[in-house]
Amino acid sequence: MTISSTPPVRRRRRDGATYRLPEGPVTVRPDLSIPSEAGLAPATQPLVFRPAKKASLALDGRLYRGKLELVPQAGFLRVVNVVALESYLQGVVAGEMPYSWPAEALKAQAVAARSYALASLVKGKPFDLYSDVRSQVYLGVAGEKPSTTKAVTDTTGQVVLYGGKVATTYYFSTSGGKTASAADVFGFSVPYLVSRPDPWDKISPYYRWGPVLLGARTVQAKLGADARVTDVRATRRRPGVFARSQSRPPRARSKVPATVVRTALGLRSTWVTIGVLRLDRPAVGAIVFGSSARLTGVGRGLGA
Repeated sequence: MTISSTPPVRRRRRDGATYRLPEGPVTVRPDLSIPSEAGLAPATQPLVFRPAKKASLALDGRLYRGKLELVPQAGFLRVVNVVALESYLQGVVAGEMPYSWPAEALKAQAVAARSYALASLVKGKPFDLYSDVRSQVYLGVAGEKPSTTKAVTDTTGQVVLYGGKVATTYYFSTSGGKTASAADVFGFSVPYLVSRPDPWDKISPYYRWGPVLLGARTVQAKLGADARVTDVRATRRRPGVFARSQSRPPRARSKVPATVVRTALGLRSTWVTIGVLRLDRPAVGAIVFGSSARLTGVGRGLGA
């Protein structure tokens, strides 16, 4: 792992002491030792890099604001970027919305990202947020654009509140024309996360996607089904939620949450229509040439 700074001034903190590092990139080993600094023993945890004044640190070539904390973990180095909330958001908004979009849209995204960050802090970890879609896409300085940075500064401190608390402002790329409620997606109700029509979504390139063709064996493997899957249906009480997958024997059925199906099968949404095309194996044995046999199967939800 390589740490560098612009301008090239680094500091290393060990046992409460601060060391000014020489010019150039610094390679850090999994034991927190620095090969170029042979006179220094491996640092105690965490190893903290602080940038020079008016500088940014780079991790493997990508710039970040704030400081970097390194801790060994299972033969690797876990790196936590310790950064102020507003600086963090500058590296988020352009990663979640095209920076060329209208200013008001970027401001709305900034408020949503700020609210989501504060309401969705990771528990049980030595950090607050992931840098990917498990929280929000965070690209550091490399992801900052003048338009999105202005949207963040113009909305500094603004969040969405519900009942006096910061709301969990889930957002998405494409709704397919209708949002899903928290009850449909997560299995519990949230007063402000209810299903609503979204007619403006038609401009999205993913407004309609598919069809996605999947074989029965693929569905069985991806969902971890114990038996051969012969039929899949979706509930209508909660549209888009996969309810049952039927396997042999015919009465063996299992329910799979919509979010699990979406992730396992690589779908863009839980809002889907399911079609089934199945040809069953004939009950008879070998079919003699010239004779006839009756074939049965299922064709459902296939449209044209």
